[in-house]
Amino acid sequence: MKNPLRIFGSEFNNKLTKYYLLTLYISLLAGLQFPDTDFFLIFILGHRSIITHGIIVPYFLYRYLTKEEKKNIFSKYFSKILPSNIIKNDFLNYAYIGFLIGIAIHLCADLFPKAYIGFALIKLPFNISLGAPLSIIWMFANMFFAVKIAFKKIT
Repeated sequence: MKNPLRIFGSEFNNKLTKYYLLTLYISLLAGLQFPDTDFFLIFILGHRSIITHGIIVPYFLYRYLTKEEKKNIFSKYFSKILPSNIIKNDFLNYAYIGFLIGIAIHLCADLFPKAYIGFALIKLPFNISLGAPLSIIWMFANMFFAVKIAFKKIT
């Protein structure tokens, strides 16, 4: 990405940079809420599902959207709004970065429950608990890799 988040330089007045920051902010808010979407399927996934409390879903969605043949589908819908492929890729990257950082913040907060029992544990589908040690490892590892991938995308 070119000029990632240069908000203190002359780039901030650029209209496109404001849209990048807005994309980053909205996706960060979405990333903060995404892990708790397991409440909608609580009987299947259980609270703190391994599927939603990790970077698996965002990672594969990003990989799917950045495949060469999928870029044509993505371009078809956004070609009128975003004329350049570079701009489309940058918006997708900023959305991905914000989403990952949001998930990392959420997982960081989930690392500090009152006690590691019940709802505080990571669950496999159909409410199978991982236990306290594996839950802590899972959340910490996903938090670490979310931040690592996000910072790698920035540079």
